[in-house]
Amino acid sequence: MFQPLKIAHFTQFLGIGGLEKIILDLSLKQMSLGHQVEVVVYDEQQEWVSFFKEKGILVRSEIKKKKGLDFSLVDQFSDLILHSHYDIIHTHDINPLIYLSLTKKLLQLKYGYPLKHIHTTHTLDHVENSWKVDLLERLFSPCADHLIAVSKKIYDYYLQSVFIASTKLGLIENGVAVDDKAPSEEEMIQLSHELGRDPSKLMAISLSRVVPLKDQEFLIRSMDDFPQIQLFIVGPSSDPIYFKKLEELATKATHSNIIFTGARTDVKALNQLADIYLSASTHEGLPVSVLEAMSVGTPCLVSHIPGHRILNKYGKCIKLYQIKDQKDFKSKLLLLLKENEIKGEKRIPKDLSLKAIVLNHFSIQRMTKNYERIYRQ
Repeated sequence: MFQPLKIAHFTQFLGIGGLEKIILDLSLKQMSLGHQVEVVVYDEQQEWVSFFKEKGILVRSEIKKKKGLDFSLVDQFSDLILHSHYDIIHTHDINPLIYLSLTKKLLQLKYGYPLKHIHTTHTLDHVENSWKVDLLERLFSPCADHLIAVSKKIYDYYLQSVFIASTKLGLIENGVAVDDKAPSEEEMIQLSHELGRDPSKLMAISLSRVVPLKDQEFLIRSMDDFPQIQLFIVGPSSDPIYFKKLEELATKATHSNIIFTGARTDVKALNQLADIYLSASTHEGLPVSVLEAMSVGTPCLVSHIPGHRILNKYGKCIKLYQIKDQKDFKSKLLLLLKENEIKGEKRIPKDLSLKAIVLNHFSIQRMTKNYERIYRQ
């Protein structure tokens, strides 16, 4: 007999990004199964709170973190958990892991409160860029009842470097929603006009937060050799200095084919409209944005990093170029364009084999089922 759970996803931020998209889709799927789900966010970056609420998700944002270490959060989280009677707390990335590990210990010592704590690590860039954060990971990750890695690289870090027992360590790859409902032709025409798309040119899309880690600068510098392509950089910026640099670079570009759209929620329609998806990212766990492009069959040319490379383990479905190597990037992109010219196509056609790989191996249903198994252990 199915027993519904009361689940709370804890995240420091609720901005617009891959981690937030995973929390959104996972919460919605869990709710559709009959679970009671809440999302708790406690820092300033909360652009997507209203979007989550519009989707019917209860978001708790009344607790606010002070700058720096804020141990008052432990008492506030304790009160919230005691009042809400959660069966599962599910933390995402390092900051919630720290505070909820301390909260769990306080509840156990003070009240004997049984609380199951699941933690997911979505990326290792914070560990690789700071020995202090690496130390915090080593101190607090053993506190969770079960640790989930979204990629083999993250799994191996916990197993081989932090020495987490394999019995409390799991590998659950990210999943995205796949459906056959495509935007209408009228909607696509309207979106094309709204974006300022030139119908005589191919449309490339790069979707992520605009920060140095994603290296949109590399893509902009590479586009001068491709006047037949418009590049749409989609996503919010959390680094004003870097964003200004990109705008200046785009202004100086020979063909003026770079368009910044800002943050958008119509990701599926954008991928449907695009001819090709591009990424120059230097770090990824398992990239949601690439999976979303694949889910509608949009060909992908992305940097050769572990988070991208793993997507080819079920068949060579995406094209890779050597990271930060403009010569290799341009040759791979040129080859893709020439293949299309040989076929006599004006647009780059969708590749339905990409959609099949997502459906069979990276679906939201598969991801949710795997988390359900961990919750029930």
